[in-house]
Amino acid sequence: MTFREILIGTAEYQAALRLREAVLRRPLGLPFSEEDLADESRCLHLGGFDEGRLVAILLLKPMPQQTMKMRQVAVHPDLQGRGIGAALVAFAEASATARGYKTMIAHARATAVEFYRGIGYSTSGEPFIETTIPHLLVSKELPPGVTATTATPQRP
Repeated sequence: MTFREILIGTAEYQAALRLREAVLRRPLGLPFSEEDLADESRCLHLGGFDEGRLVAILLLKPMPQQTMKMRQVAVHPDLQGRGIGAALVAFAEASATARGYKTMIAHARATAVEFYRGIGYSTSGEPFIETTIPHLLVSKELPPGVTATTATPQRP
């Protein structure tokens, strides 16, 4: 498994859009709109690749006060539960830290809150509705000096 940045406008970006839509949007009956994608150029797109095939994606959006917001985290349904998501998040944390960010936040779907707790995130505030479903704010203070991830997802 390798992790790297995905550039907008590339074939990898198109594959990432398809994966995000299949995992995150289609189950809710919400296709991406131009408005949904308008902010994408301000985000860092990170993908997880298994033998060259994109199997995981997430976006990082810079926020004020040295905070990075993690968005649109998706792992191919056939590969969920194998540590790929946790390894991609660890790579994202290292990427954010290397860019000088101190805190990672995310609006976690209620169904994903335990995943985030399991990798060191805490919840705060009350549940709220986003994209028609309940979410919670999760956050984590990033350790200083992290430059690479040592997380290794399980092989199928």
